[in-house]
Amino acid sequence: MNAFWGAPYIIGGIICLFSGIILLMINPKQITGTDNFRCLRLMFAISAFLSVFQYLCILSCIYHQVYFFVLDNFLIPIIFYVQISLITFAMLKILYFGLAKLKFLFIFLIPALLLALSYLLLYCTLSEGPFFSEDRYVYFSETDVAYTICLIIYITVVTAIPICICFLFLALHYYEKRLVWFFSGQDAIEGRNVGYLVYFVIAYVFLSTVDFISSNEKTDPALTIICSLFYFALVLIICRKQYQFFKSSPLSSMPINTPSIPESSASQGLDFVVKGWIRREDRPFLKEGITLADVAEDVNIRTDLLCAIINTVYHKNFDNWINDLRLDVVRDILESEPNMPISHIAANTGFVSKRTLVRIFRKSVGMTPSAYRGRLGK
Repeated sequence: MNAFWGAPYIIGGIICLFSGIILLMINPKQITGTDNFRCLRLMFAISAFLSVFQYLCILSCIYHQVYFFVLDNFLIPIIFYVQISLITFAMLKILYFGLAKLKFLFIFLIPALLLALSYLLLYCTLSEGPFFSEDRYVYFSETDVAYTICLIIYITVVTAIPICICFLFLALHYYEKRLVWFFSGQDAIEGRNVGYLVYFVIAYVFLSTVDFISSNEKTDPALTIICSLFYFALVLIICRKQYQFFKSSPLSSMPINTPSIPESSASQGLDFVVKGWIRREDRPFLKEGITLADVAEDVNIRTDLLCAIINTVYHKNFDNWINDLRLDVVRDILESEPNMPISHIAANTGFVSKRTLVRIFRKSVGMTPSAYRGRLGK
């Protein structure tokens, strides 16, 4: 029976240990954005090692013939609280959210630290025997004061979970807004992949919460392996998407709210400079992967001011603004070059593929480029 109960936790511990080692072995190059990514992998690695510690404690209970679910009274909820705090902080950091500061993490961890300290002090005061004794822990966990603290810990954890999820959704919302204010085309599309990681993290938190709340002899072994595999999948996604994290680092300097300037200021020559850039013969907006910083450098305007001009004058974000400029050229080519393949038009107008052009063209015009061309021929 011991071997049966211990196997899932051995497997889960090995998976989490391997996940933490992989995260620590990633060695990103010294480029912009690596600090936030280092924080991300460090927080996730610590969380993985905490799971390893938890499984070792469970295996110790099984080995000493102690009912290991007594760990639910203190150790497991404290570890879970710290894990969701670390993971949430790491994701806020990679999304360049304003609250992603170490002091915010420390403040969020204070309830767990105070409760853990209170529990340990009472454990030392009200129970006797060797400090690291399973019997002593079981005896203390059955006292009224231990039960009260345990109840407070559970209330704290259950309260923290929706708060963390709300922070993640809020940070993702502002991240996606800033994404289309700085990047265009395929870069803006690929930047949204970071959002998929957030949804994956939220799914993991939900699954772990189910494991945490419904912990019992029937479901715990299976959920342990499932959560460990889910976490390992998260680690693989982080490793695969690390370049995207680095690439989105300029968003850290973008304002959270939609920028704007008074109409009077916008009319005092700034929009004229931007229109001059649009009318250039080399059509710089057709350059694939062009960013707000590229345009700002071309017209010698600060990025935040240029962003405000586009918002105030054109009432668009940067991505939509660039796409509309490109679509104007696409329509001209469709009219003047009736035999040019759509794939060639896409390549000549800054779109990474025919599929991307067709999708954006349909969204803007209401029909595909081929249908538009066919209507012109009638």
